[in-house]
Amino acid sequence: MKREQVLALYDTYADSVYRVALGYLRSPHDAEDGAEKMEYMAENPNDLVPFLSDKFALDLTWMNENYRFVPETGIAYVVRDSGGTFTGNYFSALYGAADGKGYVSFDFRYDTAWENSNQSYIVDGSYEEAYYYTTQSGCEFLITADSGHVWAECCTAHANVSLSGAYLTTAEVEQIVEHLALSIKE
Repeated sequence: MKREQVLALYDTYADSVYRVALGYLRSPHDAEDGAEKMEYMAENPNDLVPFLSDKFALDLTWMNENYRFVPETGIAYVVRDSGGTFTGNYFSALYGAADGKGYVSFDFRYDTAWENSNQSYIVDGSYEEAYYYTTQSGCEFLITADSGHVWAECCTAHANVSLSGAYLTTAEVEQIVEHLALSIKE
């Protein structure tokens, strides 16, 4: 099925074509794999949290009080196989700093087919700052900073949580990951 055909079907049938579009994106040779992708968008990213599976728990209340979400940039989706079994989750959001000078973006991914290894490592001297930070909820993040940019990543066997931003300090990133109250179930 050609991309134009998939888009035409989507325009015609809206939500009912997610299965076909996802199948097409996974394998152009077999668009009828039966997988279902339910996608959600919201002006406020906090409104998407209830649509995540129980694999992720997070709280965006503090973020919404201390940063400005960028409207209509929040997206979440849940993928189930043809039998209805959960196979993956995705969430992303973009926030601007209250002073208007920085930003932070989030990406949360969970995929039952992944087999992530241990946490990332870095070559000494590759960043101005690089260290591990463990939140009170037990999530270990690799936090790095260089030339005005910051990154934080937490990896588990099936999940990857990453934050990236600019013009934020590593102390601010620690505060953000702490207030997310993130937990990941394997």
